[in-house]
Amino acid sequence: MGLNIPDNGKKRIVVIGGGFGGMTLVKKLAGTDYQVVLIDKNNYHRFQPLLYQVASAELSAEEISFPFRKIYRKYNNVIFRMAEFLSVDPSSKKISTDKGDLYYDYLVFALGSVPNFFGMKNVEKYALPMKSSADALDIRNHILENFEKASLAADPEVKRSLLNVIIVGGGATGVELAGAMAEMKANIKKGDYHDMLSEIELYLIEGSGALLGNMGDKVANKTAKLLRRKGVNVLLNSTVSDYVDGAVVLKTGKKIESSNLIWTSGVKVAEIVGIPQELVVKGGRITVDEFSAVKGMDNVFVIGDAAMQTDVKNPKGYPQLARVSIEQGQHLASNLKRVAEGKEFKPFKYREYPVLAVVGRNNAFFEYKNKYMLSGFIGWLAWVGVHIFLVLGVNNKWNILSGWAWNYFTNDHPARIIVTTTQKSDT
Repeated sequence: MGLNIPDNGKKRIVVIGGGFGGMTLVKKLAGTDYQVVLIDKNNYHRFQPLLYQVASAELSAEEISFPFRKIYRKYNNVIFRMAEFLSVDPSSKKISTDKGDLYYDYLVFALGSVPNFFGMKNVEKYALPMKSSADALDIRNHILENFEKASLAADPEVKRSLLNVIIVGGGATGVELAGAMAEMKANIKKGDYHDMLSEIELYLIEGSGALLGNMGDKVANKTAKLLRRKGVNVLLNSTVSDYVDGAVVLKTGKKIESSNLIWTSGVKVAEIVGIPQELVVKGGRITVDEFSAVKGMDNVFVIGDAAMQTDVKNPKGYPQLARVSIEQGQHLASNLKRVAEGKEFKPFKYREYPVLAVVGRNNAFFEYKNKYMLSGFIGWLAWVGVHIFLVLGVNNKWNILSGWAWNYFTNDHPARIIVTTTQKSDT
C-alpha cells in the first residue's frame, strides 16, 4: 500500500499534523499553485480546548471534531491522507509513514504535544490523560462506569474509591475539567445518582503554590477559592510520586484512594525521527529560527507546540497555545506564498494573546499581558465568544452553542452515556 500521491510537476508541501497550526497552514495554502499534502493519523481536526467538555459529558466528541476532507473539499490542490508519520530523511527529502513513503519540496511539522508522566511508570499505566478525543471519551466512560459500580457496591471503602475523582495538574486544562466535574457532580447527585450513600469527592492536585501558572496571582487565588466553594479539594504544593494499590501517593507520603486518576500535568513532544538530537531541547521541542525553519535543515519547518521559537522577551519559547499555533501557520503560509513569487521570507513576530480560563457555570477569567481584565459572568461570555469564533463552520458553531444553551438552562447533559472505545490516543 502506498500514499498514492500524483506527481503533477508542482512544488509539494507536506504537512504532518492537522492541529490548529497545520490546519490553518493548509487552509491558507489552499487554491495556490502548490500541491499541499496533509498527513494525520486521524481523519478529523479536533477542537482541543473543549475536550474537557467531552470528558465531563457536556458535549459529544462529534461536536468538536471536523473532518479534513470536508474542510478542504473545495480545493483541488489539497490532498489528505490518513497515515501515521514514522521518520524523515532530510538528505533525500523523503518521509516515511505506515502507509508508504513520500518525497517533498517543503516539509512542515505541525505535531502537537503528548502527556508527560515524568518517568512514573505506574502513573503512566493507570492514569487517564486528556490529549485526544479518545482520551476524553475514555475519561467519561471510565468515570460513569465507576459510578455505576459504586451504585452496586456494599463495601464503603470500595464505594469511596469508585467515587473519588483526582485530577493532577492545575493548569487551564485541569482547572477547567475540575470546574466541569464539579458542575457534573452537583447535577447528577440530584438526579441520576440520587441514591448514592457516599459523596462524590473531587481533588485537584497542583505541584506549585498556585493554579493557572500562566496567569496572575489575583486570578490564581480567585480560581482556587471558587473551586473550593464548588466542593473541589484543591491541594497546592502537592506533588504526585506514584500510584500504588489503587491510591495516589504524594511526595509527603499521603495517600488518596481513587479509581479515577486523570492526568493533565505536563506535556512533551514525541520524538521526530530524523531530526538531529542537538536541535531537541526541553520537552522534546525542536529549535527553529525566526522563520519557523529547523536550523541546518533544508526547507524543513516546525510550528505549534513542537516548535522552540524564541525572542528577547520569550527566551524559553512561546507558550504552547492554540492562538500561537494559528498565527505561526498563517505566517508560514504567507512566507511560502512569498517564496513562490520570488520574494524573501519575513520573520515571525510574536504577539501576546489574551489568556482565558473557565471555572464552571457563569465563571471565567480573562487576562491580557498579565493584567486582570474580566471575571464572573462577563468573563464567561468572553470565553464563550472566543471559543465560538475559533470553531470551524457555521453549523458547528450553532451545534455547540445550542448544546451549551440546553445544558445551561436545563442542567441536563444528554452526552452522559457510556460508549466503549478501543482507540487510545491521537495527536
